[in-house]
Amino acid sequence: MLLRVKPCAKNLMTFITSLIDFFFVIIYYCYQKGDFMKRQEPKRVRNNIVTKSNHLVRYNKSALTLQEKKFINYAISRLDESDLKAEDFPQQTFTVDEYCDTLGIRKDGFYEEMASIARSLLSKPFEIDLPNYKGTGKHIVSFANWFQTCRYNMTDGNITVKFHEDIKTYFLQLEGQKTTYRLTNTLFAKKKYMPDWYELFRSYISLKNELEMTVGEIRNFLLISNEKYQRNNDFVKYCVIEPIEELNKITDISVNVEKITKGRKIVSFKFNFKDKTWQEMLENGQLKLNGQIISDNEEV
Repeated sequence: MLLRVKPCAKNLMTFITSLIDFFFVIIYYCYQKGDFMKRQEPKRVRNNIVTKSNHLVRYNKSALTLQEKKFINYAISRLDESDLKAEDFPQQTFTVDEYCDTLGIRKDGFYEEMASIARSLLSKPFEIDLPNYKGTGKHIVSFANWFQTCRYNMTDGNITVKFHEDIKTYFLQLEGQKTTYRLTNTLFAKKKYMPDWYELFRSYISLKNELEMTVGEIRNFLLISNEKYQRNNDFVKYCVIEPIEELNKITDISVNVEKITKGRKIVSFKFNFKDKTWQEMLENGQLKLNGQIISDNEEV
């Protein structure tokens, strides 16, 4: 005679709990390996330095997409002192794979997007509006192309660029008039206007820690027409609050925003900004890259 023993409820619950824990372990392991979410970790090469003139940061009138801004900053960060002092800007060639690895983005489908970026940049010269050119009181508007050469080899998957000689003045003789920062501060931006805000605050941070801008000045700085974001809530959300929230999360600057109103109407914004301490960045998880903590004197 066979005896059938029914498992007690406690044993059944223990079995189910163990099974759930097992699946969570498998999912976590796959996620860490990148097989589950197909996540691509960025390369641990993060010491690229971007240097621009303050005029280029504050008065540039080139309407660029977020990807175009990242591409230009990446190319700038590859220039070293000898490149800037040379008679001609050097040609630089890098692969799409290298670019994607540095940005930590997936390569699938990006080859076509890279061609689009290269084509678009050649049709978008930048415009510098200088209301008081070199203190002369003259209002000068200067036009120049970003690149003299922008060639994409779709067979080999590499791109060759050469900055235009006309913009050399915005990279040379910049003592006391330059904005310098690590490429990582804008590299992982997802909000279109975040790099613009970051560079603006970075250009002033050694001079002052407060800036007030009217709504019109912000629209002019970000190149946003009056026809776009006509609703105040949309303008505040997409052009000010969300980009600066991202800036606070992933860059080395901390910014507080205060709305200045007249009645019920927002007329301007006051920004207070400062460099984050290493302790603040460590607590925010910003100094961890691929599971390792980066120190200030470490080459990354």
